[in-house]
Amino acid sequence: MPTALDELFMAEAMTGSVRRFAEQSEERSFWKYYEGGERLSPVTDVVKWDEVRFSRDLAPVTGPNSPSKATKPLGIIKRTGELFAVKEHVDLDGRLLKMARGEGSTLPDPAGYLNANLLNLTNRAMRTLNLIACKSFLTTNGQVDLGAIANADIASGSFILTYPVNSANAAVSWAAASTKIRSTEINPLKLAYRKGTGFAPGIAIASDDVEGYLVGNTEATELLKNGSFAGRTLESSFMEGGNSVRYGGMEWRFARDQYYADATPDTAVDIPAATDLVAILPPENRHRECFALAEGIQLIPTGAIASLATGNPFSLIAETRGWFAYLELITNPIGVRLHVGYCGLPIQKVQKSVLVFNAIP
Repeated sequence: MPTALDELFMAEAMTGSVRRFAEQSEERSFWKYYEGGERLSPVTDVVKWDEVRFSRDLAPVTGPNSPSKATKPLGIIKRTGELFAVKEHVDLDGRLLKMARGEGSTLPDPAGYLNANLLNLTNRAMRTLNLIACKSFLTTNGQVDLGAIANADIASGSFILTYPVNSANAAVSWAAASTKIRSTEINPLKLAYRKGTGFAPGIAIASDDVEGYLVGNTEATELLKNGSFAGRTLESSFMEGGNSVRYGGMEWRFARDQYYADATPDTAVDIPAATDLVAILPPENRHRECFALAEGIQLIPTGAIASLATGNPFSLIAETRGWFAYLELITNPIGVRLHVGYCGLPIQKVQKSVLVFNAIP
């Protein structure tokens, strides 16, 4: 009768576990917006999509019996992108796997030990994907050099993603408490976004530093003192922990993601590295229109552990998209090699649907 470990050893079940771990991960403050977009399923490692630019002009006014006037078709640019992968493996000694104790137990729990390693590798991959998404939202020129990311296995400059972002600067530094952020800064920011897209922004993703500028701003504190409904709403949001606040007609969300580089001691690195930049995004009801996530094909073994085929090799191989995980038998000493990874490409489909705003010009 199959045990929990036998079932977990199956690549399909393991891949399903990795997907659930990724969906529940806390390392997704930026990546989740691409997941809310359209899902693309390319058949090769190259994906094609239409990048759209909507017209902001007016339609002509004419008489009921007059002929209609010709206009330009929707602005569409054919785009092509290459998928990338984030993947790694860990070797687990067979004896250790069999003897690993469960949490709070003196009995062996190899399934729990394998599951913990699955979770660890998934979080590492999710952290990398979130960093890539962060850079796609907070890079003023829209270029993300995958080879420049820590621990990348490709050369810097060899794989660069380019995104059609817009950019704008504050007129006055937001770090000064006297800056009139609400009355003179946010409205031009929203206007710049609307000029680029034709619709209003909905979400602003900022760092703790920018949250500090908002909390310490004189206009905001005066708003709280006056006891208005807007002020009470603002106060309530900050008292709940500051994860999000409705301010200036946008939902402000504050990212607190970081990773720790393996060093002595471990060195913490903030994922929103450009702390004075704010990513202005469309409202959630437009995410499927503006964003997409292409998920590439990866091959996994159909059995419990990868092995050489004795008959039809394709009978031992299955396809999965996006996330994948499987085990490979290793020897000397006997053990298993646990593979976990993701293959895909985050896409911005609408030009200037992301605006990179510099709060301290």
